[in-house]
Amino acid sequence: MSTELILLHVVFIASCVYFSWASGAKFGRGQMFEDLLAEDLLDLNKTKDFIGKIAEQEAIKKKIK
Repeated sequence: MSTELILLHVVFIASCVYFSWASGAKFGRGQMFEDLLAEDLLDLNKTKDFIGKIAEQEAIKKKIK
């Protein structure tokens, strides 16, 4: 096998591993959030309010810049 072909395979495998890991991490975050809501460890209304406050702060920061 040529060096280019080996390099292509290494890059392909590395990209597959990275994107599979990233997809799993994203799915895991969502699953964890659903589990916390199901176990009543999080209140959905409080979470929405908190996210809204963070969004307002970010909007203010963007206006200042």
